[in-house]
Amino acid sequence: MRHHRPHQSLFALLPLILIASATEVWALEPEKLFEKVSPSIVVVVAVDSNGKPVSQGSGVVVAPKEVTTNCHVLEHGTRYQVKQGNQAWPATLLRGNADYDLCVLSAPSLTAPSASLRGVKGIKVGARVYAIGAPRGLELTLSEGLVSSLRPMGNSQIIQTNAAISPGSSGGGLFDADGRLIGITTFYLAEGQNLNFALPADWIAVLPKVAAPAKKTGRRTMDWLAGAAALTEKQNWTGLLTHARRWVKAEPGNALAHVMLGFAYDSLKQYAQAVEAYRKALRINPEFAVVWQDTGLAYIKLGQYLKAVEAYREALRINPENAETWSGLGFAYSSIKQHIQAVEAYQTALRFAPEYAEAWNGLGGVYEELNQYSQAVEAYREALRVNPVDAGAWHNLGNIHGNLNQHPQAVEAYREALRLNPNAYYTWSSLGNTYLVLGQRDQALEAFRTALRLKPEDAGVHYSLGRAYILLGQRDQALEAYKQLRRLDRAMADQLFNLIVPAGQ
Repeated sequence: MRHHRPHQSLFALLPLILIASATEVWALEPEKLFEKVSPSIVVVVAVDSNGKPVSQGSGVVVAPKEVTTNCHVLEHGTRYQVKQGNQAWPATLLRGNADYDLCVLSAPSLTAPSASLRGVKGIKVGARVYAIGAPRGLELTLSEGLVSSLRPMGNSQIIQTNAAISPGSSGGGLFDADGRLIGITTFYLAEGQNLNFALPADWIAVLPKVAAPAKKTGRRTMDWLAGAAALTEKQNWTGLLTHARRWVKAEPGNALAHVMLGFAYDSLKQYAQAVEAYRKALRINPEFAVVWQDTGLAYIKLGQYLKAVEAYREALRINPENAETWSGLGFAYSSIKQHIQAVEAYQTALRFAPEYAEAWNGLGGVYEELNQYSQAVEAYREALRVNPVDAGAWHNLGNIHGNLNQHPQAVEAYREALRLNPNAYYTWSSLGNTYLVLGQRDQALEAFRTALRLKPEDAGVHYSLGRAYILLGQRDQALEAYKQLRRLDRAMADQLFNLIVPAGQ
């Protein structure tokens, strides 16, 4: 039986995991969306004590007489204005967090309408989004794209999108297809291709009150993350490790710095060091659910399944409705043969996310180990309903049909798996064994030969090929298979030889 891997967590798969969501049924046409939300976009100007403009960016009206922008737009000014067309209104700083580069201005005379806010939760990969800002201070610009990535930040996520962000658009809005504000555009990577980022709109409501924007002398958290994003885009894991070590040295009390260090180690397959870094992050912030999840996955890679269970349980204590974590817990339980608990964990994952193919695959694997083949077939078919191009699920389904002596159905499943992944030597081998059971020996030979072309040193396939030759009465070829097998596995070769030359002959 072939188990699927536990589903990779956000940090384990990509340092920046893209968020997006399928376009809503009632999504607005771009021109209608622009017409709806552009009145909520303003220009933000910071001026010095002489009234001279020193910086300029974009802003979004998020509540009556309140505008959100990036703190770096404000930090060199002493007074602020918000503008639309030829009108300008004085503004004062109300709330902000300079390290995360998000500030809110109060503009008592502003009459522009507020944007409708939407939280990040529930946004899925592939969502269509629109970035709207005022890059030159006068005209509004609209760019269309997809949400392409998410970085866990505390209990929320930073959004990556391929919707273009122009210089001067800092503090503009990122809107979903219904015109709801999901993020504040923050930075882009000049060297990257469509690497543009937005802070989640969820953060606006929880910003602390401040009297003035902090003037950062060092690097912001956003700056460190931007550097990490650039290195990750290039898959420069050694560079990312160096970057993360510098971040940890500069900010040893920043949990995200240790998380990034853990991700760098994970990407370099240094899993013990990854666990150590994640653990340090969790000592700083023990309520960081996604890091508990990443820790669990690192423990699985180390084969330390009991510790993985503990880590996943901690993640679920904080966020008990995370299907991905329940699925990881199911894999950990199945790895230590606690099958009943594994079934319960996978079923819980599917209760929260019925279209979660990876959990259906995991559930099928546990049912297979329990010899509950009918339930396994049902689970694998559900996985394939969700993701019909999953070659691994088709292979597993073929195995189950074989266990149920449904060999023609097994052949169909293996053939579908091979259509999707023709280089899967193990599927060719399984198909060959099924052909042998059906008495289709020539087809079996061809399947085994194909498997050996793909993996010439596989002892099991050499053994199966030898058996096929014996059944066809081709003794010389069977002996040649024996000779090849003897190089790889003497015990298995002896078994094959006893079939070729029965005892006493």
